[in-house]
Amino acid sequence: MNAPARTASMSSGTSGIAPLAAPMSSAFAAICGGISASNRAASGPAAVFVSKPVMRSSGVAALVRRRSASPAFAASCIASPRSAPSPRNPDAPFFSPRHDRRGRRTLSIPAQPPRLIGDPLRSRPRPPRRTRPRGGVACFAGWEGMRHPHALPGRGPCHPRTSDPGRARRPYPLGVTMLVAPVLLGCCLAQAAWGQDPPGWEDRPLLIADGPALPPPPPEDAAWVVAFRDGREMHEFLERSVSYGFSGAVLALRGQDMLLRAGYGLRDRAGSEAMPTTARFDVGSIAKSFTAAAVLRLAEQGKLDLDAPVRRVLGYVPERYDGVTPRLLLRHTAGVSPAPDFSGLVDFVDAEPVVLAAMASVEPDAVGAAFAYANAGYGVLASMVERAAGKPFHEAMRELVIEPAGLPHTGLVGEGLDLGPLAIGYADRPRRRPSTEGIVADASPFEWGHRGATGVVTTVTDLYRWARALQSPAVLAPSSRDAMFQTGPGDYALGWFVRSRPAPDVERLVHEHEGTTVGFQSSLSVWPDEPAVLAILSNTSNGSGPLIRPRLEKIMWGGVARLPPKAADPPVTPARLSALEGRFGIGAGTIVVRHDDDLDRLTVHAEGQDAVDALVPLDPESRSRVDRWHAIALEVLTAFKDRDPIPALAHAHEQVPERAAENWIMRWATVEGGAQLDRVEVLGTAPGELGPLTFARLVYAEGRSPEVVRVLWADGLIAGMSRAPLHGPGALALVAESDEFLAGFEPRTWDTTRFFFPPNARSLTISGPAGEHRAERAP
Repeated sequence: MNAPARTASMSSGTSGIAPLAAPMSSAFAAICGGISASNRAASGPAAVFVSKPVMRSSGVAALVRRRSASPAFAASCIASPRSAPSPRNPDAPFFSPRHDRRGRRTLSIPAQPPRLIGDPLRSRPRPPRRTRPRGGVACFAGWEGMRHPHALPGRGPCHPRTSDPGRARRPYPLGVTMLVAPVLLGCCLAQAAWGQDPPGWEDRPLLIADGPALPPPPPEDAAWVVAFRDGREMHEFLERSVSYGFSGAVLALRGQDMLLRAGYGLRDRAGSEAMPTTARFDVGSIAKSFTAAAVLRLAEQGKLDLDAPVRRVLGYVPERYDGVTPRLLLRHTAGVSPAPDFSGLVDFVDAEPVVLAAMASVEPDAVGAAFAYANAGYGVLASMVERAAGKPFHEAMRELVIEPAGLPHTGLVGEGLDLGPLAIGYADRPRRRPSTEGIVADASPFEWGHRGATGVVTTVTDLYRWARALQSPAVLAPSSRDAMFQTGPGDYALGWFVRSRPAPDVERLVHEHEGTTVGFQSSLSVWPDEPAVLAILSNTSNGSGPLIRPRLEKIMWGGVARLPPKAADPPVTPARLSALEGRFGIGAGTIVVRHDDDLDRLTVHAEGQDAVDALVPLDPESRSRVDRWHAIALEVLTAFKDRDPIPALAHAHEQVPERAAENWIMRWATVEGGAQLDRVEVLGTAPGELGPLTFARLVYAEGRSPEVVRVLWADGLIAGMSRAPLHGPGALALVAESDEFLAGFEPRTWDTTRFFFPPNARSLTISGPAGEHRAERAP
């Protein structure tokens, strides 16, 4: 339906409620007039609300508020269209001004928000400048107004950024406000006649004791939202992160503004299907907040006691575990081991043997004493939910939590409900070629041992609905909500971590949880006092999601995060990339540029300490010890040829287990096929997350592929050994920014190193944290 037809149908739809319009219009005009009059002298960013619950009682589904310090903006929703996102107006929303054939400004809001909100002034010719730009009058009935706008000619802009910044602002006269108020009310009534909001918590009043209410999300879950400067910066950051392995959906809200809701990467790599915002993910341990809510609901109903022994509900639990209570299990302080012994179980179909195995791991002295994160404890709680509710766990969770919270696209693993497209998860390893074997989010076995701790399948918008539902009485009574966020040891409450951290430089209270399961990673952060929400769902377990979260938080709170390098578009040709491969000498070392088959892209690494120093500099103290560390590493690894553990034991840190040296020898003295270790080549030492790392190449006989190991140092002693994920120290995967420039991005430190190759590729210039260095191609 085109816009004129839609407007006509909405107008006709209001005929049945026309008798209500006159008296309500008068009252509403008086309100608007009073606000307008007060705004002639008012200034500052205070918001004026005609709240949705209040207006709903009169049949009006509208939300009116002032978003900025403009004196006239809060007078009503009489707003000339704010300009589209541009350098002059970085805070504009994602509806944009357009011009008709006569050059007049009109408000254009698409029926479906566009996939990407850009700057229309860059994509179409700018109209002739007018001395008096035309404005518009629009009513936004919540987010529904984005879909069903109504515009009337206006006298001028009511926001200083809608036209020439030098033009003086004029508040609307009281008469104009009263004239337009009935039209505003008619728009709201038309919205009410057009259709109701989506079912769920939107129809319930919000009772917020500690902070402002979260607004409802856009009703169309498939619509993308990229709004305001911060939202656009987050969007650009995530689009670039796709080149470094991120794939998923993200939602960000701050205050009353939805900044971002969009999908990135692929939902299904097999079909190259782009990620929609409606994709459903397994959210891993975020499911614990759902289980906690179910337990609290049952406590409200008197079906279990948070501080009574578990045995009161699960009668088969031995009496010696009477100190274990639901509250302690919810807080991970019940003494349940993080890794119970389930080896004696034939299967996980029945709850009782799994619960007994979990309870058998309880240390009596640890009950209530310390925090120990244990999935098995939430498995015990899931069994209690099923027993106390008197129905299967799936049904109990849907009745107690999912339906009251109004989550239309949320279910549990194994339900098989068609609630939206399922994301395909991929168990990628960091710095490895992306996996092609996917795991359907809803297809994993949901056995006892996982129930309660994981297994919720949902969308990024439903996660936001879940955060908002926990602020309302839809799911929990106020006393239960208070109990849910009361922390115990380890900053853990009931199903949530409750922390305070800078965002970016002001301490803010945050409720959060992360989740990791095979092929999926997730994060949900809620700032109750702002309010704000950040939800990240990823269908890869390569670690990119947790690394992205603090960067997105920084942007969301007004900070500046360094962007990953952007890949060339169109991409650099394979022939050009092949021409860049080779060895480049620098001092006594070598920079190696090669095609990595695991990553299917160019990588760079160093061989020799001079080359390492050009890529990743060490601190002065560590640099002074490099020669000694190299000598020890060469001695220890060479002894592996003779299966001699004595040098390793002599230089091992006290925290290294006694059998570690034997395990290292078994791992590296020979490789598959029986090929023996032939020689050791020390490549150099680079900084690491836990301490300095010395890299060495192990060369085997019979032409077997060499392996690169890294030795971790602590207090000048060997603290561990492991296989290196790439080919040497300072290793980076490269993204081609152009034919001449390649960039290596280290997501853990957020450092970027750029490599410049001239057209003949006979030299290499490195610019990064270690400064600028030049290397020449080796013959």
